Amino acid sequence: MTFDFNKIRRETFDVILPNDKEVSLHILRPTKAQLEEYISSAEEINKINETKKVSAEQQKLLVEIGVNILSRNKENRIFTTDEVNKIFDIDDLFMLFDAYLDYVFDLSNLKN
Repeated sequence: MTFDFNKIRRETFDVILPNDKEVSLHILRPTKAQLEEYISSAEEINKINETKKVSAEQQKLLVEIGVNILSRNKENRIFTTDEVNKIFDIDDLFMLFDAYLDYVFDLSNLKN
């Protein structure tokens, strides 16, 4: 008997990129290390929401998180910092991070 992880049906976070082609990505859940990074970054992201201001460091953090989230897709498309900067503004990245964490924690709650 073989247990094939590649045949497991996994829920994805589906994202349609804001461009002319309406490219759709199927984002997988984060790895444990990525999730820990996102959780530790959440405090800094919450500061943005509270102050409604974004420092250069916070902007860089949001872009890096956006790159990591978007690059974890079933289509195996890898995003660069420059590409994410061109496609998304800060508000978009903030919403992406927030929605992605909602997706991750909703799936975790379903299992309990």
